[in-house]
Amino acid sequence: RSLWEAIFDSRAEGNDSYPSFQPRALLVLRLEQGFHNTEIENHTMSPEWGVSLGGERVLPLGGVSGKHIVYCNEGGKYAEYEADEHGFNNPKGLWAKESLDVAMIGDSFTQAACVGQDENTAHWIRQKYPATLNLGMAGNGPLIELGSLEEYIAPRKPKIVLWTYYNNDMGDLDFEEHVPLLMRYLEEDGFTQKLEGRQAKIDTALMELSKKIEAVVPR
Repeated sequence: RSLWEAIFDSRAEGNDSYPSFQPRALLVLRLEQGFHNTEIENHTMSPEWGVSLGGERVLPLGGVSGKHIVYCNEGGKYAEYEADEHGFNNPKGLWAKESLDVAMIGDSFTQAACVGQDENTAHWIRQKYPATLNLGMAGNGPLIELGSLEEYIAPRKPKIVLWTYYNNDMGDLDFEEHVPLLMRYLEEDGFTQKLEGRQAKIDTALMELSKKIEAVVPR
């Protein structure tokens, strides 16, 4: 099954299901060209990148919060999870903790492609360090990961930041350095999009985008 066939099947089973909206995909997605599952290989930024919040272009770094996420399939079964309060692959409640043991930043390996909830890295780290927050999203490169650090992690001052590097990150950087918004994280001290306080509006925008994608995916 395609990703969207799996999402539709999940909804038929009673789940409120959505895809994992990765930041990289939101930078290049062009609905007028039809949706396809290889958008992450596109190195051309879309003029309609991200989502619009009150007329402002914003790039979400998580996904739809509190929904059932159908992620990916590499071994015959789709990996699925319940998104946390900011659309990441974590148990709910970690964001309310006063302090963090570990914060994880990275791409698909960190997000947990494409394994079950008891098989991913964050799960095993939590056996010793329960307050472990995972902000990995597939397709993330160094500047998106820096954005995740600035938006969500730096204010919480975790004891350990585990920033996972993979060899495709340098290719991702070739794309990301041409995205003005992402360069602001590097060049402007203290820059943020204030994403944490805008989650409700981000959810609404991503769910509307989902409807638009559903209208053009092959059945």
